Amino acid sequence: MAQLRETARRRQAASRLLTPSGLALALICFLFGFLAVSCDTPGGYGRSKQGGTTTYTGLDLATGAQPTVDPAFLAPQPTTRPDLLGWQPAVMLAALALAVAMVAGAGRFRLRRRMVVSSTATALVLLVLGEVTARDALVTQVAEQVARPLPAGREPADYVVVGSGFTIAVTITTIVLVSYVVAHLRRRRRS
Repeated sequence: MAQLRETARRRQAASRLLTPSGLALALICFLFGFLAVSCDTPGGYGRSKQGGTTTYTGLDLATGAQPTVDPAFLAPQPTTRPDLLGWQPAVMLAALALAVAMVAGAGRFRLRRRMVVSSTATALVLLVLGEVTARDALVTQVAEQVARPLPAGREPADYVVVGSGFTIAVTITTIVLVSYVVAHLRRRRRS
């Protein structure tokens, strides 16, 4: 019996360490690419000439900041087209929900688990919703800016790529959420 209590205590301590750490990693992923406009976009896109990639980080999407363009492919100033998407509220709210879950995961209060699960689930939904919304807006901008006819069988959406920052953030968030749900189901089964 004492060994079971010790095992439960260790799992709880690991949970208090892993949840904030995992969610902090998910937040760090906001500094990496969430969306990118491919280098082979006919005629280039925004401030980039053809051959350059335009990358939107999660932070760019959350705040409406300018995306990053390969410096070697910057177009001359008079020929540049807009590449701002504006701030994406769902991405901003996802970051806030992750921060709330991270702080709650480190806490020692009664509703900690519920708060982590609800905040993490909310963040996951908002991340996906924000990415889909931003990608749709980006595809529309690419379609408006394509200067040359597209190659056969290609459409503007083919030039907009989901970034690894988004993929990793969603994966980590999902893992934290699933681990909390599984732990909750195990506790209920034991009681």
